[in-house]
Amino acid sequence: MIKKVSILIILFIGCVYNLSASIVMPKNPDSISKDNFTYSVSYQTTDSGNYFFGLIVIESNTEPKYYFTVPIYVIKINKFLEGDVQWVFIKSIEFKNNEIITVTNRANDIFEFNINTYEVKCITKRSRVFDFDIKSFKLICDASETDSIVKKLYEKDLEKRLSKMKPSYKGIQPEERKLLQIENVIKVSENILFERYGIKIIRDEMPYIVYKYKNKWFVKGTVKDDTLGGVFEILINADTSKIEFINHGE
Repeated sequence: MIKKVSILIILFIGCVYNLSASIVMPKNPDSISKDNFTYSVSYQTTDSGNYFFGLIVIESNTEPKYYFTVPIYVIKINKFLEGDVQWVFIKSIEFKNNEIITVTNRANDIFEFNINTYEVKCITKRSRVFDFDIKSFKLICDASETDSIVKKLYEKDLEKRLSKMKPSYKGIQPEERKLLQIENVIKVSENILFERYGIKIIRDEMPYIVYKYKNKWFVKGTVKDDTLGGVFEILINADTSKIEFINHGE
């Protein structure tokens, strides 16, 4: 009996290995554009390998150029199986109307992404996407709960980085207002950065990379392959426009 069980385990491991070895990354759906922005898909796994994210990347087509990534769905990886065989890729993105993009993955889960508010709504659930809640482990396909859980997992690593950026900016602050749109975040950032470091230095670090965490906007420059030194980093309060931290690497 023990011998038979051992053989079955060996066969199972062999099957998993063969599946993982034969995995071919599917071709991403074509990007779509509206006004001055292009929307494409991407993917990311956490350093631990416990979670896989399906993402939309927003890219500005006119200056100032920037990238902003929004997590659409997350899959919890079963640690007893090969990780990459559990990945679920996006098969289509298309405009439903002037403000909503419909995203469908290869498990036929459907999501809606609002290009104005960056909110994600889960429309249908057929796979293991969102089959857990961090606290109660219940099934979820509710728009507000889904959006919250995905962002919480996606932003976990960013939180560690931002926690080290203690408020230290002592310069002139911009007019107080809520920053809801990326374009306004970029304007506020550039106004401060240009004055401190110069237009050429900052614009040479485009495309900017923009992150949103809770009520914080974090913007940083892109390192060029042929450039020595670091890039700018700026942390802004989304509720007040207050600059909390600013730095430029050497």
